[in-house]
Amino acid sequence: FRSNCSYSQFFNQHLDQPRILPEIPKKEEETCFQMDLPYWQTFFKEDNNKLEFSFLDEDDDDVYEPVNELQQKALEYLKENQEQILKSFLKSLLERYPTLQKAYDFNEEDKPYFMPDIKVIEDFSVLLTSCACYIMNVYKDDFPYFGFSFGCPWDNEHGLGVMMYKDRVLKIDDEEIAYSTHTAENDLENYKGNN
Repeated sequence: FRSNCSYSQFFNQHLDQPRILPEIPKKEEETCFQMDLPYWQTFFKEDNNKLEFSFLDEDDDDVYEPVNELQQKALEYLKENQEQILKSFLKSLLERYPTLQKAYDFNEEDKPYFMPDIKVIEDFSVLLTSCACYIMNVYKDDFPYFGFSFGCPWDNEHGLGVMMYKDRVLKIDDEEIAYSTHTAENDLENYKGNN
């Protein structure tokens, strides 16, 4: 609370020997890597909203730029295949959505506002807000897994997430699945076991 003048004034009035607190230097904000995905922006009606990206390094720490050429390759893939990736996710979400509705169990009065019945993937355009993409440090055939997080009205706290490999959906769950190294590693182990 050093940066708030009213706190300093309050404490200075009530201390035996008041003194001026030093200014705290402002921390330089880390800027996220952002990229336009025009198809996504149009679908979600977020024309000016760029998707934020986080890249996981070898320690699973977030960094704000690709840590290697393979993660850079994923960015190019996402840009070139954005429509296919989004449609694949939404198709899987449409299949899973009735199960989510049962799990959240909104009453008939609240359901239209938080989890209305959805018949076509286009209906998700008004329910979801794209938040971030996570490029993982788990690779299959020299290509990283990646996940997306979304804001959704049925779970403001935990959101919605999906883990993918290229345009294949591995799992849809809350936001944490979007950066779940464990989910990506399990898929990779299954792949290695089947080959």
